[in-house]
Amino acid sequence: MDYKTQAGLDADEFRSVHGLGRKDPLDIHWLLDSLNVPAVFKPLSQGFSGLAGKSEGLSFMLINSRHTLGRQNFTIAHELYHLFYDKLFENGHIDLYIEGAGTGSSLGEKQANAFASALLLPPGFIDIIPELERKKNGLSVSTLVRIEQFYRCSRLALLYRLKEFNLADKSFIAGHENGALAQARSLGYDTTLYQPGREGLVMGNYAGLALSLYDHELISENGLAQFLHDIGLDPQELSIEQKE
Repeated sequence: MDYKTQAGLDADEFRSVHGLGRKDPLDIHWLLDSLNVPAVFKPLSQGFSGLAGKSEGLSFMLINSRHTLGRQNFTIAHELYHLFYDKLFENGHIDLYIEGAGTGSSLGEKQANAFASALLLPPGFIDIIPELERKKNGLSVSTLVRIEQFYRCSRLALLYRLKEFNLADKSFIAGHENGALAQARSLGYDTTLYQPGREGLVMGNYAGLALSLYDHELISENGLAQFLHDIGLDPQELSIEQKE
């Protein structure tokens, strides 16, 4: 079985386990909270999409808030693959998802990208496409915008997913990969999806994760202070037992 097929099956299983239907959009905030995977959104270098880590059964993410919300959502879905399906992602491992640095060439990164694509845009997204447009290169701009708004995905993520369903070729992708923000605005949609955001946002119990890591002596007091500083908390305001 090729990696894309397996990634699609994994995404279908993930959706089923977490009560998501064949065409339901992901509620990223709800999902991370229900999975107990804290995420912090901070401005990072442009090529750095994010990272995920796991230790002693505790998972977390750091996501680049300089990227558009659509791209951030893809990064989150990408990291979920590593946390829940990557057999090489051992306890204590950290995955760095870096755009344009060769990471996408490894099988694990290809699997994570394929999983993210299938998780964000399940096969049921085809139902949104008007029947007259369900042909190669047949989607209108209004349909493209409607789908990416419904599934909170980036334009590129949608275009490459369409290619997998033989609904877009390279020329169609090249002709539609730019201009999504202006197109959404002209059609009356909110444009936050196509812009950076969430800077400083914390999803999930990040402070609880930091304290648990500290209690298990997996991070030092200085490490704990940095974790808490990331989300704007003063360690001195919390009751922290000093380690001998």
